[in-house]
Amino acid sequence: MNRQVFSNKKIRMDIRRRLYQAIVVNIALWGSESCALKEADRSKLEAFHHGCLRKMCGLTMWDVAEKRITNEHVRGMVANSPTMDTLMETRRCRWLSKLSAMEESRSPRRMLGAWCTTARPVGRPQQTIRHAYIRTLKKLGFEEEKGQLREWMTVARDRSAWGRKVEYKLELPPGSFTNLRRH
Repeated sequence: MNRQVFSNKKIRMDIRRRLYQAIVVNIALWGSESCALKEADRSKLEAFHHGCLRKMCGLTMWDVAEKRITNEHVRGMVANSPTMDTLMETRRCRWLSKLSAMEESRSPRRMLGAWCTTARPVGRPQQTIRHAYIRTLKKLGFEEEKGQLREWMTVARDRSAWGRKVEYKLELPPGSFTNLRRH
């Protein structure tokens, strides 16, 4: 599929990017909105993403090193493709919006506030989905107060306000978040 579609110069770059995001990115990020990734895993996904974008542009690592082509330049060559981190944050924002609209009796919503009372092992706790949600909400400008992030839920229920906030904070093109909503 790489040669027939993604590296095919006869197909416009914006079409190739859309196909790449619809197929490859969706498979790579399946379930990422509800799982916590370590920084090393996020870095590997970003490297994979930029490798795919370079292939779509017909660039080799030699070209990148010789001509000093940055990842930002490569993303610009592929119809302003966002970073993998931005794509993951966008998915997580959509999931948080869905969680805010759910009834409190639904299992995903109940798990948002669940707490385990058993003692933790010595050392730093592993990354949890709660850490990932807090990281996303902090990126959106919500402040943590006594370990609680409460105000986000009322904003997330208002779809247009939530969409504008996500687009502004994640530096997405206007309308890109709100046009893809699936409620």
